[in-house]
Order: sequence, then C-alpha cells, then structure tokens
Amino acid sequence: MGATYTRQSASAIVDGGVIEASDLNAEFNQLLAAFAVTSGHTHDGTAAEGGPITKLLGTAITIGDATSGTDIAVTFDGESADGVLTWMEDEDYFQFSDDLLLTTTEKLQFRDTAIYINSSADGQLDLVADTEIQIAATTIDINGAVDISGALTLAGTTLAETISDTVGAMVSSNTETNITVTYDDSDNTLDFVIGTLNQDTTGNAATATALETARTIHGVSFDGTANIDLSEVISDTVGAMVSSNTETNITVTYQDADNTLDFTIGTLNQDTTGNAATATALATARTIGGTSFDGSANIAVGLAATATALATARTIHGVSFDGTANIDLSEVISDTVGAMVSSNTETGITVTYQDADNTIDFAISSLPLSSIDIDGGTDIGAAIVDADLFIVDDGAGGTNRKATAARLKTYFTSGVSSAADDLTVGDAAVNISTSSGDITIDAAANDSDIIFKGTDATADITMLTLDGSAAGAATFNDKIIATELDISGDVDIDGTLEADAITINGTAIASVLSPIAGGTGIVTTGALDAGSITSNFGTINTGASTITTTGLISGGSLDIDNVLINGTTIGHTDDTDLLTVADGLLTVAGEISVTTLDIGGTNIASTAAELNIVDGNTSATSTTLADADRVVVNDNGTMVQVAMTDVKTYIGGGTSWQAVKTGDFTAAAGQGVFVNTTSAAITITLPAGTIGDEVSILDYAGTFDSNACTVTANGSEKIFGSTDDLTVSTERAAFTLVFTDGTQGWLFKND
Repeated sequence: MGATYTRQSASAIVDGGVIEASDLNAEFNQLLAAFAVTSGHTHDGTAAEGGPITKLLGTAITIGDATSGTDIAVTFDGESADGVLTWMEDEDYFQFSDDLLLTTTEKLQFRDTAIYINSSADGQLDLVADTEIQIAATTIDINGAVDISGALTLAGTTLAETISDTVGAMVSSNTETNITVTYDDSDNTLDFVIGTLNQDTTGNAATATALETARTIHGVSFDGTANIDLSEVISDTVGAMVSSNTETNITVTYQDADNTLDFTIGTLNQDTTGNAATATALATARTIGGTSFDGSANIAVGLAATATALATARTIHGVSFDGTANIDLSEVISDTVGAMVSSNTETGITVTYQDADNTIDFAISSLPLSSIDIDGGTDIGAAIVDADLFIVDDGAGGTNRKATAARLKTYFTSGVSSAADDLTVGDAAVNISTSSGDITIDAAANDSDIIFKGTDATADITMLTLDGSAAGAATFNDKIIATELDISGDVDIDGTLEADAITINGTAIASVLSPIAGGTGIVTTGALDAGSITSNFGTINTGASTITTTGLISGGSLDIDNVLINGTTIGHTDDTDLLTVADGLLTVAGEISVTTLDIGGTNIASTAAELNIVDGNTSATSTTLADADRVVVNDNGTMVQVAMTDVKTYIGGGTSWQAVKTGDFTAAAGQGVFVNTTSAAITITLPAGTIGDEVSILDYAGTFDSNACTVTANGSEKIFGSTDDLTVSTERAAFTLVFTDGTQGWLFKND
C-alpha cells in the first residue's frame, strides 16, 4: 500500500474562518507525501487511499520507466488465480499468463481491419486476409474435411489444370478403335471423334419428345419417352452366346440370377498351338443384337430416322442420351460383362476384368499331367526315339514344357547311383508287368534278403522279408490273406489260429473234439492256461491246480468261497449286493472297514474322529489360536488349509499396499496404492471388477490439488453408476473404492 492522505486542517479551514499559511502548508505537505513518486498512492478503495480508479482520461498512458532489460508486468488480481500481462523487454513482445477469450464475433486484427482472426459462428474459426494467407510449416495435418470454394493451386498450377492434364495424358497415348480422343489443353476439354459406324445419322427432330417410329436398342423397345436399361439384355445376350454354343474342354454357364459366367475347364486333349493374330473374319458368324457378324465388316446398332434431339434426355444403360450426339456404351458394356465374371464360380481357370483397359484376362490354372489326355491317348505306334517330345511339368506346379526323349533317358540314367545301385522311379504308381515269361528279382549276393517295404498311413514299414540266409523263409509283418493256403510241411503257429474249418488227416476237427464236447466236464490236474472255454460246461474241476488266463472270464455269476460276483453287483452269500458297479460309480451298501485308505495315490491319515469334525460334529474344544494354526477352507471347490495369518489379513481388510506410484498404472483388486503426482497428473485404471473387490488410493505428497489423480474404469464398467472418469483434485485425499455390480460399478467405501 502506498502513502495515505490524512486531512490536516479540517478545523481551521472552514467557512468564515481565518486561514493561516501554516494551515495551507501542512495540508499541501500531506498531499505531496501522499502522491510522492517513491511512496505513491494506490486508490485501492481502502480508507485514506481513495476510491478505485475506473477511468483514465487522455490519449496516452505510459507504464514503466524505460529501464533497459526490465520487463514490465500488469497484474489483474483475481480470487482463484491472477492474470499477468508482461511486456518482455529484451524479446519485444507481450506475454499473457492465461488464456485469451474473444467473445462472440470479436476479432483479433493485424495491420488493418481486413486481416483478422475471429469466430463468426459457434464451432467455426475464421482466418481472414484481403490478399493471401501463408502457412509456413514442415507438416500440415488436417484431420477433418476440407471445403475449398476457390481455386486450388499446386506448385503454381491449379488443381483443375493438374487433373485435366492427368486425364489428358491418359487418352493421349492409348489405343482406340473407331474413335479418336484428343485432349485440348487450351480449354481443358476432351474431344471425341467417332469413325464411320455404318449407320445413317441424318434427320432432324430438335424438339421431339418421342421418335416417330419406335426403335429397339439391343432388343429393347425405345421411342425416346423413357429411359431404358440394357443390363439384363446385355447379360442375357452374353449368356445366350455361351448357353447354346459349341465348347471343347471348357464349360461356360450363365447364371441369370446374379449375371455371372462360370467357367469350368475339362480335360485338355487339344493342340494349343496356333495363332489367329491375322484373322480377318470369324470362322463361325455370330449375331449381335440380331444382326449377323463375322468380323469382316462393321454392323449398324441403330437408326434415328428423322430426329436429331429429344425434348427430354433419356439414359441408355445409364448413359445420358438426347439424340444430339453419339454415345459410347463400351465402358458400360465392359463393366457389365466384367461384373459377370468378377463374382462367378470358376474351375481350373481364373477370369479377371481389367477396368483400366477394358480387357478380360483368362488364366488357366496349373493342371497336373494326369488330367491331360493328349490326342486321345493313342499309342504312337512305333518305338520311342531320342527326338520324340514329352510334356513335362517344369518345377511341380510350374510351366508345362516339352522335353526330348533323349533328355528323359539322361535323367533316368543319372538316377542310378553307381555307389548304392539304387533305382528311384518317381513318386507315382509304378507297374512291372509282362505279357509272357517270368519276372525275376535276383539278390545275387550271398545270404542277401529281398525286402518289400511300404507305408501304412504315415508310418514306413517292412511288409515282407525273404531271408536269403534261410532258404528264402518269408516273414510277413501282418496276417496272410489268401483264398487257399496249401502247406506241405509242418506248421508252427506261435500266436492264435483262427479258421472257419480245420481238418486233421481228412477229418473235421469238430468230429475229433465231439467226445469232449459231449462230455459232462473237463478234468485236468495241470493248468488250463490257453484259449477259452465258452460252451455250456457243467463243471470245470482243476483239483489243486489253478486256472490262469490273460483274457476275460465271462459268464453268469461267479461264486468263490461265498463271494458272489453277478452282473453289476458284488456281495456275500448272506448279502449279495454289498457293492454295485456302474459306469464310473461304485456304490457300497454297507460299511467299509480298512486299515489304510488310499485316494489317488495318497494315504488318508485322518482319524474317524477328525473326519467327523470336518463333517460337522457339533462338539467344540476351547483353544488359543496362533499364527501357525490352520483352518480348512473351501477354495472355489477345493478343500485347502489356510494359515490364521491369512485369515487375520482378510478380516482386517486384506489390503496389500504397494510401493509409491509416480506414473500411470493399472491397479489390482485388494491393492492399496500411494500416488505421487508431484511431477505430473496420474491416471489409475481399475481392474475388471468382481463383487467385493476393493482398491485403496492415497495422496502421497499432497499434490492432488495441483496435479489431479484420474481414476478410470476397466472397459465398459462404471464408477458411481457412470462411464465418466473420476477426477480427484483434493489435497491429501485418501479413499477406498469397492465394486458392487454392472449397474453402479465402483462406489466409495466408508470404513
């Protein structure tokens, strides 16, 4: 506060009084002190300072004393924050410490009233200059749409001229038939000149609304009163061209439902050589729009007898037509046909429509030689000589090429290794046959074997071995399947013999065994340890010997020393259904008395009294709990022991406090976090919530008021029933959030 002014001569200077020089001098000195240069006078509205200055008169106000290197600041004293306007002496510019707001349509002007920045409408920023706006930047990033009402210039050339020149270049070096396209750079136009089309275009009907005589355009009636669409006509015409034609090794099907052509290549047995590059006519004349066409001359596509224009322009297959100029349906027809082959179904061939040059590219897929029947597959009728040609797939799925028999002979010869004497004959099936005489496979080395190998599924196996050291003894990997097997010598069978009928010395084995089969029992003093007994025997008596079997004993009930096994039950002669066996379930009807009970390889050491306590025994024992004591807890379906320290932590809140966080992070359920926002604001992402999950947050440095802490929910979850983030800007804030459900999400917990 500056010096204040206090009235000095209030009692002396009054109406009718005598004013002494000392009275005036004292008053003058007080005024001088109040407005002295060094002490000043604030006019802040307080006592003796006078009211605030609301208006300054004059044409110029100077703030500061022109001291070099000294910035001059004007402070606007606000309640929540001050605004400071500073003249930066050394830098020669004003610096304002807060935002600047120009209300409504007010302008920030430069030089004169014609150059300014303002907002003429809500949501719109205007940069206005009466001559030019220059933007000097390395990169200009525009994220939204750009609306340019004037001319756009690129490197001194207007965008329109650039586009025109680009399009002009596209038609300056192209190939045209019956039409010439010339780009006129002077007026940016494309001039189209159609050659002789063999039709009469004379006549005049400048104001006609209809043709005197209705015509057909590609089979569709047209009199000029309405537009016509040739899509279906063109599609059907093309479809008809492939529906009744003659095809060789390719099938073309027209799908009228979606206007596509489906190509299917059959077996290729034709000679693909030849060239029709110089043909002047089609071998078979076709019709276009009902007019015969063999390629030797142009055809007429229409006649407008007396009209030169229609009063109302129509569209012909999407192209505007008023009769004043010719139209070209080439692109329309090309696109229509192109669409017919763009989404069709093809087999062995790929058809692609190139819109850039209006061509249809046919690409025949690679065909295995096995699918090609060349010239009917007839025999050449002579021996193969070196000059004969074979078709070879170059690279397995590559290009089919011709190779001489001499090359093949060299290849097969080179396939025989002089070191191992191996002969590899490719991957296809190989037949060794003769119309007469024997086929001899001779392993000439001493004791050498002849081995037949193959592949069962994916496993390599040895199917048959002929042992050269054992007079050719044959070892089969699996069974022998034969209509008849005649063995003149002894038979040694180590495994199981299965046969529909067996004779012994000309007598059926059933007759040999009939005395046994008709007897009352088989009595043996040794072990019966092979085969099976499945007939209706009364009794099998082994005496003191045992019955040993590795297979299944099947039958009715089994009674062994008063233990009965019958179907799904096991019991005693006095209680036949003590145990019942089902799929995956054993039911005990009585009590189980065991010395040791083993479950899953682990012995149960608990006593019956201990198990009864777990099962809900109501008797209780008074004891003092210690940290090392444990309680039994059902952990989401699994019974586990839990230390009392864990129980104590859970009952006490279970919060696991983390180290101080100084950056953005994702919290976990049950965590308490110390958040330090001294350097910057921090965002905390909550975990995916489960009912009862808690997260505690504490302002570590007391800086939430300067750098806020933002809490955001996980995914689409909510905080206080809203998807908005929670911003905490209260110094020394400490709080706990608990998850409730999908409706309210995370709520404050009041401990």
